[in-house]
Order: sequence, then C-alpha cells, then structure tokens
Amino acid sequence: METSAKAISTDLLGSYCRLKVELEQEITVLPGQFAMLKPMATLEPLLRRAMAFYDVCSSHGRTYAEFIFRILGRGTQALAAVKPGDEVAFLGPLGKPFDLRPAIGHKALLVGGGIGTPALYLLAKALVACNIPTTAVLGARSLADLVAVEDFANICTTILTTDDGSAGHKGLVTEVVAELLDQNSGCVVYTCGPEVMMAKVAELATNHKAACYVSMEARMACGFGVCVGCVVETMTSTAGCSDSSTETDYVRVCIEGPVFDARVVVW
Repeated sequence: METSAKAISTDLLGSYCRLKVELEQEITVLPGQFAMLKPMATLEPLLRRAMAFYDVCSSHGRTYAEFIFRILGRGTQALAAVKPGDEVAFLGPLGKPFDLRPAIGHKALLVGGGIGTPALYLLAKALVACNIPTTAVLGARSLADLVAVEDFANICTTILTTDDGSAGHKGLVTEVVAELLDQNSGCVVYTCGPEVMMAKVAELATNHKAACYVSMEARMACGFGVCVGCVVETMTSTAGCSDSSTETDYVRVCIEGPVFDARVVVW
C-alpha cells in the first residue's frame, strides 16, 4: 500500500532514532516485514529508505507503526528530523515475513545484532502470544549500541552481550548462542544483524541440527522487485536432475525475502 503517514514522534536514542507514525487506515503487518519511508516534504534524497517494522498497533480505523533505525546518511538524517505532524511517504507492508510455524511445540531463540535487533521485536511478541518459550540474545559493540532492551525484557527472557563488556556478557553474541544451543535441543533460531554474525549463527544452528531463519538487509531503491538492486545469492537444489547438484541463483531481498531459510543463503 502506498500512502502518506503522519509523524507522531521522533525520539533520538544516541545514534539511533525511534520514529512513530500514524496511518488513517488499518493495515496488517507480519513479523519481519518492512516499509519504505521518506519525509514527504524533502526532494533530496529522492528514494525512500527501507525500514523494518519495530512495533504496530491497529484499531478504530487507524494504524500506529514504529521504526528504530541508526542515523547514518542523508535518508535517515531526514527521517530523524521530521516533526510531529509532518507527512511521511509510506509504502508497505512489504516482503516475506518470519514463519512462526516451525517453532510451535519447540523453543525459539532470537539473535539480534546491533540495528538488526528491532526487526525481531514483532516476532518476539508473536511467539510469546503463541505460548512459545522465547529467549532473545541481543548483542552490540557497547551499551550505547544496544537498542530496545527494555521492551524485549518485558516480554521474554533477554540476554545481553557487548564486545567491550559494558553490558551483559563480554564477547560476541555468537558465543552465548553456542552455549544456549548446547543446552537446548529443538530450538528454532531467528536472527537479524550484521551478515558476518548471521553467517556464524547459521553455522551454529546447522551444527546443532536447528532450523534457522535470517532476515537479510540490502540497499533498496523501490522495495517491490522492479529495480532488482537488492539481490542475494542463494542455493538452488537440482536434486531431481540426473546429475544431482546444487547451483546458485540471485533473488530479490524485497520480494523473495527479507526472511530466508539460512540453509539456502550463500554466505
């Protein structure tokens, strides 16, 4: 859906911004989906920015959506500068969501790294609503880079890690993930964050025979598959052929993703 949204608030959280907007209609957003946003009044930059939904609430014909993003370039700087009442160009919800079904009857392990963490909050809420035991491991370089910690801690078991030891476990988030997978069989892993982190999480999940789903990030121009600028390499099984083998292909993160089974991603 392409429309305009009204900015309700922009809260600066160090190098991050928490943006809340209001839409004058109810929309259904699934965990892992994203929207394309830009301030309506700005001409530069021309293109919208892809933002994972952090939280959504719909009622009485209106929807309130929140996004948490790191302020990096012109696009995110412009979004962080919007004032209450400003119009925001809104395209969404977009993309393939997380699948909760594999976690039913099991435990869910969420692994967030840095700015990838907000993409997992709607998922955490949905898993808890389905009475699925859920643990979130949130990692970052330092305490200042951890986001949404209190919100996660309010709904599920939450473990923090920082590279410098300023909060929680000192070390990589994957060190804690390895320990948890050793202690818990039958976990389903969901992760979003730096690609190198997700690759290691996927490797750990494979070694422990645990299903793993990753939310990939990519620069996007359109968000609906036309520009083909957000591709990721994936494996394509040809097991049915006479010479059974595995080939690779490039698929669009905005359409075929952003959520993928970790086993198909070529890391």
